[in-house]
Amino acid sequence: MNPLEQLQRDFTGYVLRGDAAIRDAVVEDGVADAPRRLGIYQQAYRLRLCEVLRNDFPGLLHLLGAEGFDEMARAYVEASPSPYFNVRWYGDRLGDFLQRAVPWSHSPALAEMAALEWQMSLAFDAVDESLATIEQVAALSLEQWPLMQLSFSASLRCVEPRWNVAAIRLALDLEREIPEVALLAEAQRRVIWRRQLGVRHRVLEADEAAALEAAVGGACFGELCERLCEWHDEEQVAMRAAELLKRWIQEEWISALVVDSSR
Repeated sequence: MNPLEQLQRDFTGYVLRGDAAIRDAVVEDGVADAPRRLGIYQQAYRLRLCEVLRNDFPGLLHLLGAEGFDEMARAYVEASPSPYFNVRWYGDRLGDFLQRAVPWSHSPALAEMAALEWQMSLAFDAVDESLATIEQVAALSLEQWPLMQLSFSASLRCVEPRWNVAAIRLALDLEREIPEVALLAEAQRRVIWRRQLGVRHRVLEADEAAALEAAVGGACFGELCERLCEWHDEEQVAMRAAELLKRWIQEEWISALVVDSSR
């Protein structure tokens, strides 16, 4: 290992863990001694990570308040050193941290808000893709419809909050009156996706959630209709499936239509 590489390793060790090996390499002057000089970088690193978390989790910031959020963020930074060179990905373990770390684990809405907001940020950053159109569906023959499979946008993802964290985050985004934290009557199956330049989310009805799960799992349109028979009469199933397909295309969930004639 060359001297520069060793110096960099020692400096990183001090910033992350307080390792003392770097101290002898730091020149002191009349203004600041070695610990103070090093401490500037050590604290700046932590403050930068806390700033990133503030930007990525505005709903969580609202729930905790500024001081409470900063206390939580500092605890997360100490417990979860960043394994990434890009700070964009640093919040990936925050939801898990809030589930297990006291005192935040006593308030399960915090972990749910973190999970919701992380999935929203992933949806926003998902790769750009071509999107299926209504015209492509209309061009399919009657024989092709039952065999049709759907490829979904990389931005599409689901969460199942038991607390009203989605309503709180939506109110923040729209600058409306923010509701108090409340436990929902039952868990919501909520879908998150990017449409144009905005991230959206909404609740799925039970039949739509089942149909979406089947379609994401590779079910063809005919199998999707069979799944919907649990909720609808046989003569209504095809209409409901077509209605869902149209909505999913309009909401920009579907990237491609695939017809496998070998099925």
